[in-house]
Amino acid sequence: MQSLSNLDIVRFDEIPSSFASPRLRDKIETIHKSNKSKCITEREVQNERVEVYVQTLRESITVAQIVLPKCFDPKKLLFSPVQQQTQLQFTVIKNTDGMNYFYPRYDFHLSQSMEYVCSCKKMSFQTSSYYLFSLKRDQFVRKASTSLAKLKKQAPKLYYLYDTGNNPEKKFDDIRQELGLILFGPTNPQDPRQSFQVVIPQICNSQPLTYRPANKADSIMHAFKSLEYREKVIHFMNKMPAFNSKKKLYQLNFSPRVTQKSKKNFLLVHQDSFNDFSIQFGKCNKGTYNLDICYPFQPIQAFAICMAQFDL
Repeated sequence: MQSLSNLDIVRFDEIPSSFASPRLRDKIETIHKSNKSKCITEREVQNERVEVYVQTLRESITVAQIVLPKCFDPKKLLFSPVQQQTQLQFTVIKNTDGMNYFYPRYDFHLSQSMEYVCSCKKMSFQTSSYYLFSLKRDQFVRKASTSLAKLKKQAPKLYYLYDTGNNPEKKFDDIRQELGLILFGPTNPQDPRQSFQVVIPQICNSQPLTYRPANKADSIMHAFKSLEYREKVIHFMNKMPAFNSKKKLYQLNFSPRVTQKSKKNFLLVHQDSFNDFSIQFGKCNKGTYNLDICYPFQPIQAFAICMAQFDL
């Protein structure tokens, strides 16, 4: 890994096309023209990510993009926490064609290249809501090699995200791992959006703590309710909209990647920081939603939170 001080410094017109997509180059060029100065950029290659730093006389802007090799590991991408000071951008596409009409399939793509990553689908003939995540669009079998994780509704407003392990009440070997929980609150009659909380394992040495509870005392929920919960889990909540007295409606400010109104749109923030979002999810077209993820979330966790929103 290169340090920031040892990055190669290049002129804007010298950036190879492999280091910046046309969309990113257009953005850099716009910044260059608006500042009326020569644009100097710095580039860093770290594993599967390329970051392009744009610096002008007036401002310094960081744009995080993913550039993937021909063969990449989507599972590694999905289960790795987003690095600090980095934002990963994904697009979720709702598919209701054919057999997906009653139980839509949601496809997960990288926004920049629209590279397919995985899919999620609600399973039929279940006593409660049960979503399965798969590396293949047409294969949703829990014990298949393509299966990634499962989202289960354990109570009227409580969802758990697990890996593909076994329920300890049914089978005691290969116990499932808890990846997070989503807890919805009461509904505001004047606003269709529900308040909700998200709890995920604490990050230690760049990796999340492991929860494979054989009983409730070892679960994420129990850790969250303990006095030392900050050492064990991380707590987030959605940012609720503010009431605009002039327009007589509730409003929430999103980035330009969210272009359409939807009650599914949300901003997830840390309990101690309401200014910077950790996850932004919002509609950008019919059946299409953009998802922006920051540290410390894993993409699979963020995708699961979106699925719980659709299940309401």
